[in-house]
Amino acid sequence: MRKTSLSTICLLALGFVGSTAIPSFAQETSESNFYNICTRDPGSRVNLRTGPGTNHAKGLVQVGSGGAAVDNYFSSVSYSLAAGEDIAQSISVFEVVQNQQGESWSMVGTNQWNAWVRSDFVCPTR
Repeated sequence: MRKTSLSTICLLALGFVGSTAIPSFAQETSESNFYNICTRDPGSRVNLRTGPGTNHAKGLVQVGSGGAAVDNYFSSVSYSLAAGEDIAQSISVFEVVQNQQGESWSMVGTNQWNAWVRSDFVCPTR
């Protein structure tokens, strides 16, 4: 019987986990690995949610360093972002899930805030 090392088993398990379906934007690798908020119409805004779906309240999931200032800013714009808005120029995608309605949602943010937006409103920077 052939022995299998623990590291081989871990690599196989990570390969299996890593093969789950992720929307193509998350698989693309831009030089900076940052993303922007995209909108369908010029001047429109995308709501930030506390969870993956419109049934979740508008808001931030987590606020890190400088959190009070960031939370004050977002509350003043009703927890929404516009395409090209300075604070949305270089967001990271931390997680992508499908909600119960089958919609793809992304947890996005920076080291100061995290929130959920529908994945079709998140575009890789070019």
